Amino acid sequence: MATLFASPRELAQVIYTAQSERDAEVQRYSADQTEKCLRDIEYTLDFLNQAWQVNSPQLFLDYIQWLEIVLRQRGLATESLHLHLETMADVLRPIPEAVQALPYLAAVLDQWDALIHSQPASKMTAANPLHHEANLYLGHVLGMRRGEALKLVQDLVARNIPVREIYLHLFQPVQQELGRLWQINQISVAQEHYATAVTQLAMSQLYPYIFASERSGFGLVAACVGNELHEIGIRMVADFFEMAGWDTYYLGANTPAESIIRTVNEQNADVVALSVTLSSHISRTKELVTAIKGQVDDRVKILVGGYPFNVDPQAWTQVGADGSALNAESAIDLAYSLVSA
Repeated sequence: MATLFASPRELAQVIYTAQSERDAEVQRYSADQTEKCLRDIEYTLDFLNQAWQVNSPQLFLDYIQWLEIVLRQRGLATESLHLHLETMADVLRPIPEAVQALPYLAAVLDQWDALIHSQPASKMTAANPLHHEANLYLGHVLGMRRGEALKLVQDLVARNIPVREIYLHLFQPVQQELGRLWQINQISVAQEHYATAVTQLAMSQLYPYIFASERSGFGLVAACVGNELHEIGIRMVADFFEMAGWDTYYLGANTPAESIIRTVNEQNADVVALSVTLSSHISRTKELVTAIKGQVDDRVKILVGGYPFNVDPQAWTQVGADGSALNAESAIDLAYSLVSA
C-alpha cells in the first residue's frame, strides 16, 4: 500500500533536529526524553499518513485536537505542539513524496485558535432516559465497586428495562464518558481498564436475555481490525444483531485476517462487521476489506464502524466497505437494506 513516508524514523530524526534548533527546551532533553520525542513524532507522522490514506484531513485535525487537550489538561504547554507542526511542515515541504501532507498540516494550523479553546463534551446528558442510573453506574465502576455496578444492571433487568436500552443508555454513554475523563486527566488508565472490564462482565451476565430471539436467517461475523484491542464497541454491535435474530460469530480483538475470512466462508455469513477505534488503524482496515472481498462470495457485505468513521462519515468509501453506521441500531437497519438489495 502506498505511503507518504518511506522512512518514518529517519524523517522523525530530521524533524527533531529542526525543532531542537527552534526550541531551547528540546535542546536540553536527556537521551530518554529524546527517544520519547522521536517516538511521538513517528506517531504523529503515522496519523498524518493514515488520514492521507483515506483522504480525510478531518481525521488528522481530530487527532491533533485530542492530543492538544491531553497535553493541556496535564499542564504541558501546547505552544510546543504548534511549533512542532510548523516545523514538520517546513521539513516536509521540499520532499516530493511528502508534499501531499501539507494541506493536512495547514488545515490544523489555520484552525489553531479555535482548536486550543475546545473542550470535550460530557456524554452524561440529562436527555438520557437512564441518566440517573448511568451516573450511579459510573460512580460504582470508578469507585471499583463491581458488586454494586452488577447489581444495578440486574435491578434494571428486574424492572423489565430491555437489554437494548441498557446497552444504549447505560453502557454506551458510560464508556464514552470514561474516555473523556481520561482525556482530561480526571481518571487513570487503571480506572478506565477496570471500569471496562466490569462492563464486559455485566454484558456477559445479560447473555441469557440476548440469545432468546426468533431467528432471522441471516449471519454476521464481527471482529476488530488488526491488533485493535478496543473490543467493547463491536461486542455491543454483535449483541444487537443477536437480539435482532441474526446468527452472530463474534471474533473479538486481534484476530488474523485469514481467520476472519475462514469464519465468513465456513459459517456462510451474510455480513462482516469490522470495528476500528484508533485512526492509526485505517490502512489496516483498507487492507482487511480488500482481502475479505477477494476471498468471499460477492453477496457478503462489509460494514465498518468505530470512532474514525464517526469523525469522518465518508471514510468508509475510502476503505472499500459497503457502508458504515454510527451505532448498533443503525448498523442493523443498514445490514438489512444491503442483504435485501
